[in-house]
Amino acid sequence: MPGMSGLGSRQPRLRRAGSAVPIVFLTIHNDEELVAASQAAGGIGYVVKTLLPTDLVMAVQRSARRPALVSPMR
Repeated sequence: MPGMSGLGSRQPRLRRAGSAVPIVFLTIHNDEELVAASQAAGGIGYVVKTLLPTDLVMAVQRSARRPALVSPMR
């Protein structure tokens, strides 16, 4: 997303557009502070790209309920 991070797009733009869809963040950043920021922005999942094979499908499946998946920080 040129000129914008996932966190920047999440709130308030998506809500102003009327979206109520659960958001799972997909990122290269393995950072606990960003996990907290994504949750504060209303995200319900956080998947580190290096863990896509094990975490992405599960995070999307769990996005309909809480708590959703957060990839383990390594």
